Amino acid sequence: MKVHLRQIPAEGLHVEGEEDCLLPELEAEGVRCAGLLRYNIDIGVSAGALWANGTLVQPAELRCVACLESFRHDINVKAFAMHEELHGPETFDLTPFMREDVLLNLPPHPH
Repeated sequence: MKVHLRQIPAEGLHVEGEEDCLLPELEAEGVRCAGLLRYNIDIGVSAGALWANGTLVQPAELRCVACLESFRHDINVKAFAMHEELHGPETFDLTPFMREDVLLNLPPHPH
């Protein structure tokens, strides 16, 4: 998800929507996206840095480590937050930060 910095007002910007799956390479590991990533994020610029916080939900199909059956699970990121210094571009890509938080919230041993 790319953000145009000039379109962010001084009081910040609230965005909600859906993005394509951020985890396509994990299918070999038994993790398959079962829908679009849903996001609800507040974004702002302060002191030469971009900040964002909100929630992310990625529906996924996981494989149980005990019985190897697939099941549906929503990977919930209830406290997505990032703060990054800006170095000049007009746009900023939040995708790597969103992807990292979704990966960190994958269950380590899905049941």
